[in-house]
Amino acid sequence: MPGAFLAAAAAALLVCPMASAGESAPAAGGGDKSKPLAIFVGDSITVGTNVEAAGLKYKLPDPLPTPRFTAGRYSYVEALYEATRAKPAFRIDKNCSGGQGISGQYSGLKIACRQIFEKRWADVKELPAFLVLQDFEVQTTDADRKANGDALREIAAMAAKVPQVKFVASTVATEPGGMWSATFKPEDIKATNETLIKTAEELKLPLIRLDTAWERYFEFAKDKKPAAAWRLTQVGKLYDGVHPGPVGILFQALVFARELGVPAEGFDENAASLGLPKEQTAEIKKFVYSWKEPTVVPLPEAPKGNEPAKP
Repeated sequence: MPGAFLAAAAAALLVCPMASAGESAPAAGGGDKSKPLAIFVGDSITVGTNVEAAGLKYKLPDPLPTPRFTAGRYSYVEALYEATRAKPAFRIDKNCSGGQGISGQYSGLKIACRQIFEKRWADVKELPAFLVLQDFEVQTTDADRKANGDALREIAAMAAKVPQVKFVASTVATEPGGMWSATFKPEDIKATNETLIKTAEELKLPLIRLDTAWERYFEFAKDKKPAAAWRLTQVGKLYDGVHPGPVGILFQALVFARELGVPAEGFDENAASLGLPKEQTAEIKKFVYSWKEPTVVPLPEAPKGNEPAKP
């Protein structure tokens, strides 16, 4: 998987260790055990950015909701946890590894899904209510794209054996002009997503369209100044077009929150850990929650007279 491997290698092989048999760690998704568990399985984007490089001052919560939240790293999963911890819709955990995908030589994410579906993940013996897959793989050949589709079918077949788990996949998104996004051909990104979309439609699998969300955001932010302060993948002075920086982390957390049925009032855009100006976080949140498309988990109906503005 050349695309995923290049991006992950350039990000210094970020790793959030996948649990293996015999390990012992705190139970997943700390907090109210009456809340359903959502597990995010992903690559370096789910591992998270380097806190220091991004200029963030994120400190791990105490007690930890999951041992997969690691010092010095911050992703959309941590942002989602911090922004919803006051009014949690679900418990949160993640299983992630930089450079891994669902197909080919680096198929650790498929293995991680199997562990979770079969309850063989060492310290997580319960089945989650949601397993959300985030996998940045831009495939450059028909054969590799077919392998990706086949791998998604395999994971969906695993999920079908445990219908109490809602398996949710997502598409690939890049920001134009970045250091690494510039190495991918637009036609390869489009073809990769077309395979994912076609496979998800065939399987009737929920698919979060990150590609659509990012493109919509670019239109929303195109005239914002300074431009660097609104880029999704700006991490300090590095602009790679793939790995979310503080703005992208917030945006991605909002997209996943909305898709999983978290109401707007359940997402605290003023959470200190987000590390962005309150006016900016409020504007981005209003933008995301103005979308009208159906979500994976239906959102509560807004009270009449309080409908979000159109984008």
